[in-house]
Amino acid sequence: MADIVIDELLCFIQVNLDKTPYNNLTTVITGFYTDEEIVHSKTVIYKLISDMQVDMQGQSVPPRNKICKAGDNKKKLDTEDIMAAYSWSDSVGAQLPTLAARKLHRIPTIKPGDADICALTSSVSVLQMEMSEVLQKLQEMNDNSTRQIAGAVVNSANLDAEWPAMPFPAMSSTGSKVCHDLPTVDSVATDNWKNLAASCVNDPTAFVNSGPKHSVTYKPVKFTGKKVTDIKAKVQPAPRRLTAFVGRLHIDTSEEDLHEYLSAVGIEDVKCKKLAAKDGKVFKTAAFMVSCNAKSRDVFYDESIWPSGCELRDWVFYEKKTHGDQ
Repeated sequence: MADIVIDELLCFIQVNLDKTPYNNLTTVITGFYTDEEIVHSKTVIYKLISDMQVDMQGQSVPPRNKICKAGDNKKKLDTEDIMAAYSWSDSVGAQLPTLAARKLHRIPTIKPGDADICALTSSVSVLQMEMSEVLQKLQEMNDNSTRQIAGAVVNSANLDAEWPAMPFPAMSSTGSKVCHDLPTVDSVATDNWKNLAASCVNDPTAFVNSGPKHSVTYKPVKFTGKKVTDIKAKVQPAPRRLTAFVGRLHIDTSEEDLHEYLSAVGIEDVKCKKLAAKDGKVFKTAAFMVSCNAKSRDVFYDESIWPSGCELRDWVFYEKKTHGDQ
């Protein structure tokens, strides 16, 4: 086996292996050296440990030289294989030959302890390449869209050219036809398909939007009248009642008790209906359907008149379903 082997990458590893963490050393190598340099150094180190096994008469089996397929992790995997070869040589106590560097500019100047800087630089380079690819694809998509629009405009112009000019009869002030040559649609229209196509050849973005048409949905109109009519008018609004659900009252509260209570606080035309439990359920509190005249709105919705802890919310009316709706 040769006493001196020229390889910049292996020389860098041999110098820094004992004083640098494994991950830092791997990061520096993958960020500084090219794929070809790493593969070459991997071939050299595995040739050296193969010769060592012959000298050691097969006392220890070295790691297998795996061929890594091209991909995003190839450099990292090849570098890990190189480090595995060094680990094997240390474990068996094998002495590698002296490794030297001829091209000093191919020795990383950054300290392996500062590997984070190298990793950051590598990540920025990868991001720049990916952004360039994305921008290139976007430009290609934009060019394709421009060509499609321009083709559609030209085709439309050709179709327009196939149609003959359609003259229309002009009428005199007395209603009789004018007996001379009349202007055609082409001579009158200033923005026909031909002119539109001509204006869009150099600027396809000026083409009329041909996107899908959306149907317009009209919401039904609903409002509440505000005019105060005279009491003698024949058209009068129907009186409105406020209806609410009132719950969490004591279980022994009756309809008469609640009616008397609300009438005493000034609510007009009160009606109370106690709600009964259904389907075998048992209520621990009393609940009512309460309605009153709309004139008592302010008092009806005043929290201070209701017993502490009870709940009130507007009653929701649902339309009854007929057999045809089911």
